[in-house]
Amino acid sequence: MLFLRTHEAANWSGIQPALPPCPAEPSPVRPLNIVHVITRLVLGGAEENTVATCLHQAECGHRVTLIHGPGANPIWAKRIGDRIRLINMDSLIHPINPLADFVAVRDLRQLYRQLQPDIVHTHESKAGIVGRVAAAAARVPLIVHTIHIAPFVAVSGGQRLLYVDAERACARFTHLLIAVSRGMQQAYLDAGIGGSVPIQVIHSGMPLDRFISAVPPSDWRSRIGGWNGKERPRFILKIAAFEERKRQLPLLRAMAEGLRERSDACLLFAGDGPERLRCEEEAHILGIADKVRFLGHDPAPWELIALTDLCVHSAEREGLPRTAVQAIAGGKPLVVARLPGIEEIVADNINGIITDADDLTMTAAQIFALLDSPDRLARLQDGARSTDVSSWREERMGERIDRAYASALTGNVAQQLPITTIEFLGLPGSGKTTVARKLLGLLREQRAPVRFSRDAMGDELSFLRRSLRRLALLAPVFFSSPRAIFFASRGLTPHKRGGKDAAKTRWNFLSVLAMHLRQGHNGLLIADQGLAQAIWTARIHHGHDAAPAKPVFDRLDGWIGETLFIHVEAPTAVARQRLAQRRRHTSRFQSAESIADISLWARGEEAIEHIADEIEGELKRRHLTGRLLRIPSDGGDTPLDRAKHISDHLSQLERDGRNGVRSGSMIRLD
Repeated sequence: MLFLRTHEAANWSGIQPALPPCPAEPSPVRPLNIVHVITRLVLGGAEENTVATCLHQAECGHRVTLIHGPGANPIWAKRIGDRIRLINMDSLIHPINPLADFVAVRDLRQLYRQLQPDIVHTHESKAGIVGRVAAAAARVPLIVHTIHIAPFVAVSGGQRLLYVDAERACARFTHLLIAVSRGMQQAYLDAGIGGSVPIQVIHSGMPLDRFISAVPPSDWRSRIGGWNGKERPRFILKIAAFEERKRQLPLLRAMAEGLRERSDACLLFAGDGPERLRCEEEAHILGIADKVRFLGHDPAPWELIALTDLCVHSAEREGLPRTAVQAIAGGKPLVVARLPGIEEIVADNINGIITDADDLTMTAAQIFALLDSPDRLARLQDGARSTDVSSWREERMGERIDRAYASALTGNVAQQLPITTIEFLGLPGSGKTTVARKLLGLLREQRAPVRFSRDAMGDELSFLRRSLRRLALLAPVFFSSPRAIFFASRGLTPHKRGGKDAAKTRWNFLSVLAMHLRQGHNGLLIADQGLAQAIWTARIHHGHDAAPAKPVFDRLDGWIGETLFIHVEAPTAVARQRLAQRRRHTSRFQSAESIADISLWARGEEAIEHIADEIEGELKRRHLTGRLLRIPSDGGDTPLDRAKHISDHLSQLERDGRNGVRSGSMIRLD
C-alpha cells in the first residue's frame, strides 16, 4: 500500500507573512517604480525570495509590479492581494524557445515603456536574459538580476557555452548582480561573468523563528498518512519540488536497500511537481512503498523538520537551498550532495555531512550511517542548533537589497557627474594596466557599475572572438554616429602610408572610439587602452603628423569633457625590462625587435609627453580642473597605493564638482 496524505491546498510554506514593514518615518528617497520579472510563479524557493522582496518594497512605499509567465499558482495572487501589481505575460515561458523568447523581449520592452520603471529586477536564468535584454532596449535606468542558480553548472557542454555567452552579454548592460550565496558569486566570476558589474551576496531571507521554535506535530501518524509500526520510526526528510534536477528518483533508488533493511526508517518527501508520479511508481517497484511518504506541499514544514531526525538535499544544481537553511535553523543536520556555496550553512561533520555531488550512493550511505549512530546524530543536531542563521532572516535580506539598490542608483547618479571615464596613458610596460586593475577592484567596492576596457574590447579572448566583440561594438556606432566616426578619425594614418599596418591602426582606433561612443549610461569606464593611447599608437607607427588630436577633441566633446586622464610615468629602461620579461606580447610595439630599438622608445616617450601636453592644453581651454593626474615613477608606492590615490582624487573631484570648487587642470602625485 502506498501511503498518501491528503494535504490542505490553501496554504503552503512559501506563503509567509511579508517582510517587516519599513520604519514609519518618511523616507528621504522618493518612492521608486520597481518591476520584477520571473518566468514561473510556482511554489519554489526563488519565487518565495522574489515575492518576499516585492512585498517588502511595497511596504516601504514603492510601486511594485511583478511580471510572470503563464501557469502561476493561484495561491500567490491570494497572498499578495492588491499590494503589488501582477501581470501575466503568455510569451514569457520557462523552456528555451527562440521564437517565443523573441516575442517575450518585444512584449517586455513595450511593457517597460508603458510602466516607465526606475528599476527592473529579474529572477532566474530565462527571465534574467530576456528581461534584461528588453530592459536595455527600453533604456531602463537601473537593471538588476538575482542569481538564484548558475544555469551553466552541471549541464552539457553546449548548454554551458550557450548560457555563459548569454550571461556575459547580459552582464554588459546590467548594473547590479545579486547572488544568493558566495558559491554562486564565485561560479559567475570563474566563468568570466561579472567583470564589468558588481556581484553582491545577499542571502535569501525567510521567517526563521517558526523553524527555530517549532515542535513536532502531536498526531504525527495522521500527519504523514499513517504508519504500521507501534513505535515512532526514525524519519529522513527531503523538502523540494519534484523536478528532475532535484533528483528525488535517483535518491529513492540509492536509499532503497537501506530502507528495506531497516523496519523503523521512514523517508518523507514534501513537495510536488512533474516527477512525483514517477517517484511514487518507483517506490512500488522497489518494494519500499510502505517506507516512503509523499506529503505534497505541507502547510507547516517547520513541524516536519521538528519531527524528523535528519534532512537530505540531493539537487544536482542549486543556489543555496532555502530548505538547507530551514533544516539547520530547525536544529536538524543536513546530508547534502555538494553544491556551490553550501559550506556557508553546512559545516561538514559539525552540523551536517557534505557528500560527493555525483554519487548519491555515498549520500545514502552517509544518511544511514548517521541514522544508525545515535551519539553522532545527537552531536550534529547540537551543531545545527548552535549555527548562526541570522544572515538568512528576511528582514536582513530586505535591508540589504535596499542598500544595494541605493548604491547602484548612486553609481548611476555619478554618471551625471563630470567623470564617466578614467583613461590611462603611458609607455608599454609603465604599469598602467596593473594600476588600472587595482583601481577596478577598489571602485567596484564603492560604486556600481564599473567597467573595464579590456573586458569591453575582448582583449583576453581569442583572435576570432575578440574581432567579433569589436565588430559588435563598431556596427551600431557606424549607423548611429557616422559623422563622429568620420571626422574624429580624419588624418589617422597619412594617405601616403597604407597597407596592413595602417589597417591595423585604423581598426584599433575605431574599436576604441566605438567603445567610448557607446559608453553612454553604462557607468564608469576604466580604460588602460583608451583613445589617448590609440592616438599614441598611430603616431608611433605612422609619424608625428598622424592622428591629430584636435578633430577628436572637437567631435568627441564627451570624451575630453568627462574623462579623468592618468599619465603613468616610468623610465624607459624599466618599461623595456618589464616588456622583455613578459611571455605574451599583445601589441606591435612589444615585439623583441621593438623592445631593443632605443630610438623607437625615445620617440614613444616624446609622443606620450606631447599627447599629455595636448590634453592638458585642451582641459585648460575648457576650464576643466583636476582632470590630468601624473603619477611619477619615483617613490616606493605600490600599484595598490597608486590606485588608492586615484580613487581618492576621483572622490574629491566629484565633491568639488558638487560644491563648485576649482583647481589646476593638472595634478602631480608626489
